[in-house]
Amino acid sequence: MNFCLHFLKVVIAYFLVVNLVTTFKQYRLLIWAMILSSLYVALVSIHAYYAGGGGVIGHRMFGAFRGALFGDPNDLALSFIMLLPFTFYALFRGGFLYKLLNAAIAGVFLWGIILTQSRGGLVALLAVLIVWWWRSRRKVLFSMLIAALLIGSWSMAPERYKERMNTIFTAKEEDAAAISRLDAWHAGWNMMKSRVFGVGAGNFGEGFFHYRPFGAVDVIGMRRESHNMFIQFGGENGFPGLFIFLFLIYSALKSFNKSKKYLLKRYPKEKNDALLLVDATYMSLIGFCAGGMFLSQAYNFIFYYLIALSVVLARLIYHDEI
Repeated sequence: MNFCLHFLKVVIAYFLVVNLVTTFKQYRLLIWAMILSSLYVALVSIHAYYAGGGGVIGHRMFGAFRGALFGDPNDLALSFIMLLPFTFYALFRGGFLYKLLNAAIAGVFLWGIILTQSRGGLVALLAVLIVWWWRSRRKVLFSMLIAALLIGSWSMAPERYKERMNTIFTAKEEDAAAISRLDAWHAGWNMMKSRVFGVGAGNFGEGFFHYRPFGAVDVIGMRRESHNMFIQFGGENGFPGLFIFLFLIYSALKSFNKSKKYLLKRYPKEKNDALLLVDATYMSLIGFCAGGMFLSQAYNFIFYYLIALSVVLARLIYHDEI
């Protein structure tokens, strides 16, 4: 019942975004509301981290509001990553102060990602940067920007961050948390194969005990999570549910690409602001999906916000409400 009520709120939020965001001004205001709220969480979390105490466990930064949506360091990193594309593209519009503001916000988010020491966060960040480069028309310039960003961030990162990131390639053999994730993925795959419609939405934890692989590692607090939103959705809703979930993502990405082609064809030099928003929202969804490969975020309202924004963007662009 609690899960149904939670997801009902997500559905309501989806339809509110689709039906109430009717202009590009409202679209930008919604994005800025998300950025500023996450910026507040980032600043408070970073302050708590350096002050010690509840803001840091095992040298990793937790969200300032433990138990909240982004209290976990991996979830916190994902929240920063899905907003970074909007600050990246804001660097190509507005005046100097506006660009400086967005560069500062991007810097706070990047430093927050580093302090969380999230390996999934690093993978998601790299996915965003690769897509940013791929969709750009000035690849040499973007290559230089991305190289400078990565080199600068790595050189300033704490040694413990570098040590943790270096375990990405050895985690399968050496890291109990990573092994636990593999056990959860195996269990989720067994759920999909054994039950047509999965074990039921919100029941991955209970299903784990029935479908876990032989000799599964028991890590308290982790064994009941899927640690992959695709495994999570498939294990709980079966292959039919997973197909619908993947189709949602495919439809949103296709919509972003169609909107971009339409803008480039009809407005080759004008409407750059709309084009930047299309690319930023596209990259945000890519970042969320990349991070979701390591997190149980299949029912996170942010994901459905991004799906809703693909619908809103297409409507605004095709109806010439730019």
